[in-house]
Amino acid sequence: FIEDADKPSITLRGGDFNPSDMNRDKLVEPLLRDLKREKARLASQGSTDDEDDDEVIYFEAARGTKYYVIERIMKTAAAAGFVKFRLAVSRSV
Repeated sequence: FIEDADKPSITLRGGDFNPSDMNRDKLVEPLLRDLKREKARLASQGSTDDEDDDEVIYFEAARGTKYYVIERIMKTAAAAGFVKFRLAVSRSV
């Protein structure tokens, strides 16, 4: 999550992005903007250590989430300066 965020950056519709949320580089523009803001906030607090958990993006996706949706989110996060990722897996039946 983005600390102090009171609303999501984007909402998927039918498991897909709203075309207006994508920029010409096929990055998710509202998410990119929010992540850049978060990266600047962390940097202003001196939180730039490579091992800092604040610099890691944690993913949790519902079963059936399309691969390209996850890929676009990961590429958007990397473009904002977040290059470490962790995937959360649920083994619910």
